[in-house]
Amino acid sequence: MKSIRVVAAIAAVGCVGAFAPAALAASPTYVSFDVGVEGSSVYADGGNGSSKLDVFRGGDLLSSATGTYGTYLTLPGLQLQAGDTAQYSVDGAVRATVAYDGTPTIGDDACIGRSGFTGTRNPEASVDYVGAFAPNAGAYGQSSFNVGRVTSLSGSSYAASLASPLAAGDVAYVGTERIVEDVNVFSSVARAVGACPAPPAPPAPAPAPAPPTKAQLVAGLKQSLKQASKDLKSVDGAKLAKKGALPVGFTFLTPGKVKFTLMAPALATKSKKHKAKALVIAAGTKVAGKPGHAAVSLKLTAAGRKLLRGSKPVKATLSATFTSASGGPSQKAQTHVNMKRAKKADHRH
Repeated sequence: MKSIRVVAAIAAVGCVGAFAPAALAASPTYVSFDVGVEGSSVYADGGNGSSKLDVFRGGDLLSSATGTYGTYLTLPGLQLQAGDTAQYSVDGAVRATVAYDGTPTIGDDACIGRSGFTGTRNPEASVDYVGAFAPNAGAYGQSSFNVGRVTSLSGSSYAASLASPLAAGDVAYVGTERIVEDVNVFSSVARAVGACPAPPAPPAPAPAPAPPTKAQLVAGLKQSLKQASKDLKSVDGAKLAKKGALPVGFTFLTPGKVKFTLMAPALATKSKKHKAKALVIAAGTKVAGKPGHAAVSLKLTAAGRKLLRGSKPVKATLSATFTSASGGPSQKAQTHVNMKRAKKADHRH
């Protein structure tokens, strides 16, 4: 990763300068964390003399290296984790202790066919370089670089565009820089490009509402009968006979058919051969394909008109039957109605 950092930095000159604040001036000591495809490395420099670099994880020593004028430590096959700590010493004196914060990262959108990608960074870090390369794809077996540029920085995120779409076998990379207690901290990550993740599955449809229960259907019938009974009690029979119909409201809780029937009791007959039949005063049916309120027109029969024109009060039974479109037994309810004749106007002077 150290070679990638150097070559990438050279390739990116002039592309990210606007994103490198002046505050990141040269510092006497720096520590570099590099997480690559095949492992990680840590590099530290900043003092003349015998140097030592220790990397700890959770208080346990992962690895150590020594050198002169800087120390380079490789961790093949090991990915650095957030919280891993590098301690750099020169001639036995600790010059820097810096924790790796797990940034920057490269998102899953760094995939084949995309011309850019996003990721996260430390909010205090600048993005030094970004891009991709195809290992050993250039002349003489050298890597071929696809230089990128940062298009946005927002909080802990960044977005970058590339000169050309990513291809199978490419490696995307990004590097950042920040200052921690007078120590320049560089951090980079490289990630092999693969197929783009499948788009998220569409949300599951909302479960269908539970069908109304028998009790709910019967309650709905009774509510409609109650209101219709009030209307019939207050209506003038002669006027209703002339009008020919009466609207009755009904709320469909589910698709289906409702039928209202207004009947008068059978009249006594002297014939022993013919059984008296109840008189149908009015009836109405309504079919609905979806839940909702509807008006059902109770149309008077000829016999019903004749009965209502009479001078006597009418005792009737109003019944309602609902049959669900989904099948099942019909639900029924009924109520009694006393329809009174309207009082005649008094013309005495």
